[in-house]
Amino acid sequence: MLFSHNVQQLTVSLQSSRYVFPTVLFSSQSLKDFKLISNTTKTPLDFPALTTLNLSCVTLWGDLFSKCINLKKLTLKYFVVDNVFDIITPRLCNLILKEGRCSKTINVIAPQLENLRIVNCSIGYLNVSPQLSSFCYTSSYLGCYVPLHFSNDQFHSLNKVSFCLRKYNPNKAYKEEDVRNTINMLQKLHSARYLTLSADTVEYISSFPDLFLHHSSPFSNLVCLTIDSSMRKDVAYKVKMSTEAKNFLLGNSPSATLIMKLSN
Repeated sequence: MLFSHNVQQLTVSLQSSRYVFPTVLFSSQSLKDFKLISNTTKTPLDFPALTTLNLSCVTLWGDLFSKCINLKKLTLKYFVVDNVFDIITPRLCNLILKEGRCSKTINVIAPQLENLRIVNCSIGYLNVSPQLSSFCYTSSYLGCYVPLHFSNDQFHSLNKVSFCLRKYNPNKAYKEEDVRNTINMLQKLHSARYLTLSADTVEYISSFPDLFLHHSSPFSNLVCLTIDSSMRKDVAYKVKMSTEAKNFLLGNSPSATLIMKLSN
């Protein structure tokens, strides 16, 4: 059998739902790096030596990761979660969620998690460690944008936050409720020291200035705020930022440096 030769790295790609993987595939004492592309996986992964795991095109079920006691980096791409799902990994440091959908809640039970990246995911609620250090969020606004909701009340020690909304249709109007939810999401990130916002994000929250009437600036630890316009094709493009949005971002950190990053 393959694992009898102490294989440490393995990639498996199979997108036929008719094939059932043998359970032995999901158990190894030697495997350290595993990449699986499959329609579904219901068998718990038993890889005590595993440090890096990539799952793509999967429907996630049950308790998959708790036996991967040394897992440090987990990437989930094109995934679907139908119910509340727990990611239980005691040593996980880096988590990437891309192109995923979960109508309810994902609980990340990983006390050592430091870096979280989310790209184009629709997640009802996300519960992660309040000790998170780095958070990168990217979403495309196509008229069906779903702001992320954190179950946590707050984060305590965020160092770097990157928040990028991209609007592909300039004629598509923003929705007030979506903007309100995004402002609420940014408030949860109040401990950030280095905050990077895309130009679209700034214009997005500036589109309804009255929403800031009852919100003071939550960012009291800001060292630097970067407004990134590098995705714009127009080199001379000037970001449209309302006074209310600027006060929301910088009003509680008057000594923070403001950097405008322009197109190349």
